[in-house]
Amino acid sequence: MYICKRNLEKKSKCNDELENENFSELTHLNPYCCSDGTYIRFGNEDIERFVDYRHNLITDEFEPSITEEFVYFHDLYKEKNSYYKLNENGEKEEIVKIDENSILVNKKYLKQYLAIKDMVLIICFEYRYYQNHESNYKKNQNIKTDDTIYSNYIDNIRGLSYKSFGRIFGKKIIKGMAKEDTNLWEYEKPPEYLEFIIGTDPNCKEVLHTCNPSKLGNMYFNDIKPDFLTPIYFKKEVLSKYYQSDVFEVTDNTIRAHEWLLKMDNQRDQVVSVYLGDLADLPYSEQQYWKCFNIVSDCGISKTSFDRDFMVKWVGSEALDLSFKSNYKNLNKKWKEKFGWQLFKDLHSEDSHYLKDLRIPVSVSQSEFDLQILAFVKVLFDSLNEKELKKAFPKQLEDVKGSISILEKFLELKNCANIDIKKHMDNLKNIQNLRSTGIAHRKSKNYDKAKKRLEIKDKNFIEAFKTILSKGLEFLEFLDITLL
Repeated sequence: MYICKRNLEKKSKCNDELENENFSELTHLNPYCCSDGTYIRFGNEDIERFVDYRHNLITDEFEPSITEEFVYFHDLYKEKNSYYKLNENGEKEEIVKIDENSILVNKKYLKQYLAIKDMVLIICFEYRYYQNHESNYKKNQNIKTDDTIYSNYIDNIRGLSYKSFGRIFGKKIIKGMAKEDTNLWEYEKPPEYLEFIIGTDPNCKEVLHTCNPSKLGNMYFNDIKPDFLTPIYFKKEVLSKYYQSDVFEVTDNTIRAHEWLLKMDNQRDQVVSVYLGDLADLPYSEQQYWKCFNIVSDCGISKTSFDRDFMVKWVGSEALDLSFKSNYKNLNKKWKEKFGWQLFKDLHSEDSHYLKDLRIPVSVSQSEFDLQILAFVKVLFDSLNEKELKKAFPKQLEDVKGSISILEKFLELKNCANIDIKKHMDNLKNIQNLRSTGIAHRKSKNYDKAKKRLEIKDKNFIEAFKTILSKGLEFLEFLDITLL
């Protein structure tokens, strides 16, 4: 395949080139050949290879490839035999797929490329068929359309090992889209903005307003209403999509994607708030997603967000799940500084999502509660560094089994016996038992007993997990105060 410079408005010129027999020389272009001895990449400044087969002298095979300019133009990256592009959310889209017999290119991206380069794509094709017997059907036909010209030939041949021969031979033009439709650079379409619920009128009817920053007020410079910092409220289920995908990162008051970042107030259990003007930072498709969870609320912003955004204070999170993850990481860092090793081992790359996704459930469902218990146990108990704990007291801990029992004995040997560690160890064992009797195996009466010991039997799933998180947070704070 080749791309050729053309005035795309002159259709007849393209057809003239297709009919020109000299155009078959495209198949013999020499990248370094020029009559006056100067270097031209493809031997003709108006013609470039789009697809090529390069002879690998090591393997003695011909390897298919596409022009690197297309790869750089669309900022593609390669995985195995395919090229991908990351969209604004960081999600992969396959643009080129290469195998032994074909190269497939996403038509939209190909036409964008052709449009910006003011070129067309020429596909030269030839198909042959041989038979060992003579054919009663003969044909010699030339066919021409607006973008294709080819010959269809069938005849008998004498004096060779085969008796009849057929061939389809021709060329096809693929044009780019109009530059105005490429949505690239100066042709990029202006951003779109949705309207969100900003409150209700005296008759309790929802009031909508655009998140376009140019149509919002600024408390310091004008009196336009509503203000940029008007809080807009959403069901917390809006975050489920971002927790469940590896391309997003949800942290304390922030969601990060490949090409955008959204500041939010996620300190509450069931509501997320975002300033109206900040919603404009979302791509239009994400605005549409958030709008589905938009609700009316008068809860205001959280104290944490108020202190951070308006009082310019450095304050910790008031949300239990965010506080737990922060304390977990800080404890591990301080522990390594004091003892030279981490109390909690780093999770395997394929388990790292357990810490990332650990959160207060956003829905009152058994399945989400079970998943959060599994994540909690994975990061807190299964990650305890048993090897290093035993190395600290090899003789005393040699025969002790179980990560919680090893940690309990380690604390006693660290002269923590005068402190009431039994309460914390019992909580940990009960949580571990909750996982063993309810998630790792079929639920039974032992599962109900474990819930009762943790005082969560009659609580809904959100409140039950908050209780478990509280016990975990108390344990981390206990370790920090006692040993660090």
